[in-house]
Parts: sequence; C-alpha cells; structure tokens
Amino acid sequence: MKPIIIALPLCFIVTGCVYRVKEIDPNKNVQYTEEYGHTDQKKAVEHFSQSLAKSNSLAVGDTKPVIVLYPISNRTLDHIDTKGFSDKLEASLLQGGRVRLINQNRSEVNAETSPELTAKVDPAMRVQEAKRLGADYILSGRFTSIDRKEPKGIRLRKGRLLYYQLTLELTRLETNELVWKDNVEMLREGRKPIIGW
Repeated sequence: MKPIIIALPLCFIVTGCVYRVKEIDPNKNVQYTEEYGHTDQKKAVEHFSQSLAKSNSLAVGDTKPVIVLYPISNRTLDHIDTKGFSDKLEASLLQGGRVRLINQNRSEVNAETSPELTAKVDPAMRVQEAKRLGADYILSGRFTSIDRKEPKGIRLRKGRLLYYQLTLELTRLETNELVWKDNVEMLREGRKPIIGW
C-alpha cells in the first residue's frame, strides 16, 4: 500500500512538469494576462484600416494619396512592439488599395542608392532619386495606458485593472491640418491568487 501512496503524488508532480507545445489559430482570442496581446493588435489594425477607408479626408486630386507612417510611440509601462503594429497596419492599408505608402526603412533605401553603390551600377540602370515620392500625409500615433491595482485588504485574490488607448492621427503636410483622428480603447481586469507562481 505504501508504494502506491508514494507513487501517486510523484506521478502528478512528474506529469505536471512536462513541457507541451500546441498549434493555435492566430485568429483565436487567447488571453493569458490582462496585458495587451496579439488579439488586441489585430482588432486595432482592423478598426483603424476601416475607419481610414471610410473617411473622406484622403483627397488629393485623382491620384491615391501618399502616406508616411511615423513610428508609433509607446507611452505605457509595458513593452509593446509598436513596429509589429505598424507593419500590420501598413499591410492592411496597402491591401485596401486606397493609398500609397512611403517605405519607413529609408536607411535601407538610402544605402541602396548611395554614391558608393551606384558607382558600381550601369548608368542606364541607376535609380534617379529625384523620382522619389513625397508624402501628402503623415500618419502618427501613440499607445497610452492607465494601470490600477486593487487597494490592500484581506482577500484571496488581488486584482488589476489595465486600460490601454491607441490613438492615430492623420496630418496633411501641405497645410499642417489634422484631417483624421481615431482611437481604440481596451479595458481588461486580471485577478490572481495571493499565493502562487
């Protein structure tokens, strides 16, 4: 009887420590914490793409307006990959077909057209820098957050309320006019046991 009593808890401990991996659909809403995650990013990109597409502020004659997306600033205390958000937003805007975008990776473009490199390229095949697009609009934005923890008290679980706001704005360069602005809000509550790991 004693070997069974010893073996049973040991079995639970060993099986609980096994590392597992499983494939998850990226479109599925999976939240482990109250912090900003991949589902929030996807929803925000969809919201902003649709909001900008419905807006009448993108009018520059008969041609598609040219936008430069500036880096999104992170004013939260959390690490948020704003470059990942920008990449998804750019892809969504391009697929919408209403705008043209200037490549943010200008250092790579400048390296490709540097005098050192172009001297080695056939003159008939060299890129003429004067044909580069100028932006009609700047799209910029910021992440902000408010983080509140439940006040101290006698309880078995402690709570945290986390609010995120992502704001984007579109400025027409010619006039410096703010022509479009929208935001996405996320509010999530997390509760965890006082004792745990």
